[in-house]
Amino acid sequence: MASAALAALAFGAAALPRDASNAEDAPIPTGAPHPQLLAQARTTARHLRALRAAGASGQAHAVLSDAAAVPRDLPLLTAALEEDGQGAEIATLLWEVASLPANDLAQAAQALNDGREQAHAEHLARLAAGRPPADVAELAGALLKSGHHALADHLLRSVVKTRPRQDVVTMIAARPGLGATVLAAAQAVSGQHHQDLLYALRAVGVPGEL
Repeated sequence: MASAALAALAFGAAALPRDASNAEDAPIPTGAPHPQLLAQARTTARHLRALRAAGASGQAHAVLSDAAAVPRDLPLLTAALEEDGQGAEIATLLWEVASLPANDLAQAAQALNDGREQAHAEHLARLAAGRPPADVAELAGALLKSGHHALADHLLRSVVKTRPRQDVVTMIAARPGLGATVLAAAQAVSGQHHQDLLYALRAVGVPGEL
């Protein structure tokens, strides 16, 4: 199943062969990632496994740090690591991505989401919820601007669930246009979260429902 997912990522679903006999003749849709990227992702996964086996943890971390900086390659790499049974490396990779500047982090989350790696995109959003409030506000704004509303909602719900109320207020202050969206996320978590946030906003002079 993982191999099929990788093929779909590399070639597009329409390009998956019906059987092995016509695999080489399967068309590659215009704009689909080059199949070389699939081989490159698998090579990176094997290289990481070899480095860990050799005890070269520092080199393995460097490989993951470099990979984190290239958002467009993340869907294939996470799929290749999953295929190779390296879930721990995916966790480390996403942790590295979560430390990127907010704009780069947004691109990475979008690439994962659009590359059929939604679960990893959502995990990344949960990690990002722990960033400074201004960073979270910038990330949420970028996700909303790019049309990734569900991912932005996942991020904001995580913030509402896990951060002190004052941090959420600070986040809204950094980007006031997010106010109504954050309140909607709070309401989706629970009525109590929504009321607590409204009270906190009113306490600093922000009235009503924004």
